[in-house]
Amino acid sequence: MLHLQAAEFMAQSDDKKWQLVLQQDAASSKDPPAHYLNQLLVHIEAIEKQTKKGAKTKKLPKGTDPAGGLLRGLEISLRTNSLQWVKDFIGYQPVEGEPRKHGGLDILIDYFKKMDEEGRVDNHEHLCVLCLRALMNNAVSMMWIWCGCVMWRGVMVCACEVGCVFLGRHYYRWMLQS
Repeated sequence: MLHLQAAEFMAQSDDKKWQLVLQQDAASSKDPPAHYLNQLLVHIEAIEKQTKKGAKTKKLPKGTDPAGGLLRGLEISLRTNSLQWVKDFIGYQPVEGEPRKHGGLDILIDYFKKMDEEGRVDNHEHLCVLCLRALMNNAVSMMWIWCGCVMWRGVMVCACEVGCVFLGRHYYRWMLQS
């Protein structure tokens, strides 16, 4: 079925193909990168407060999206939105707090690490990896990942965490400490 669609697309004139590309670029995304990243920062802060207090559950401010839905939406946006949206994601700097060298990628990896501190082993790890995969399927973001040795290590640590069935949690903790 996919081959038929590709063949139909390739049979169209170059002008028609260019119009489709322009339409795709003009399509506006549901939410800007700042929406997802600000929400992830709220989750990170809530996890930090939870671990400091030794509480069993984290308390989120009203209006904060649940992490699962937020990560699903982010993964879809990273896969389907324009290249400029991905550049904005990578270049994002929070209004408050310290500047981040790799913007949204730093925030996503920080959230992944905080989930481990929180002791959560659930579908959110899988969703984080899907977000990373969507980023790595993009030439612009892949360049950012490869350019930063520390960032590449962070991505690999996230992948190792999800694959801890064969690597073991001790290896993951060693990677974080080194």
